[in-house]
Amino acid sequence: ISPISLPASNPPVKLYPNPAQEVLNIEFLERHSTSSNLMVELYDLWGKSVLRQEWGAGNSKSIPVTHLPRGVYQAIVSSDAVLIHTEKVIIIR
Repeated sequence: ISPISLPASNPPVKLYPNPAQEVLNIEFLERHSTSSNLMVELYDLWGKSVLRQEWGAGNSKSIPVTHLPRGVYQAIVSSDAVLIHTEKVIIIR
């Protein structure tokens, strides 16, 4: 994944609810072409990838997180292998 510079005050992606209990919703606030390959990955505090979801069409995605233990994760969102957003996500029970 190649990073790009983005203004921190206006992220192109919204992850909610945060903290999440059952589902993490991802909403792209900017239009993406239908040819874009969108992906979100969640990493635990040790850097291990615990979730990876890809999709091609649409600007939103709901991802079940009930299988993940409660804790803090790092979400990395990319489009066509270009990093577009990172955010801390908390899973609660």
